[in-house]
Amino acid sequence: MELSNKTLGIVGFGRIGKQTAKIAEAFGMKIIYNNGSAQAGSVNIETLFAESDFISLHCPLRPDNNVFINKKLLSLMKPTAFLSIVHGGS
Repeated sequence: MELSNKTLGIVGFGRIGKQTAKIAEAFGMKIIYNNGSAQAGSVNIETLFAESDFISLHCPLRPDNNVFINKKLLSLMKPTAFLSIVHGGS
């Protein structure tokens, strides 16, 4: 699959999310992200799920976010989209 001109949606735009974006940009991918806040450049989570060809989750599992991936969000995804969860801790 060609990555150039595909959209990568990153949920959690901290240190690891930003490094992931740099790598994806080197492949010619468009980057959109959601940081859980109104940070400049951030898109809402529904837009991210609807527009992304690849979605990469980079957020710690906490009681306040353990169910945000739900049937409604998954139904917004393109049929050809991929979802990846990056686990960075214990």
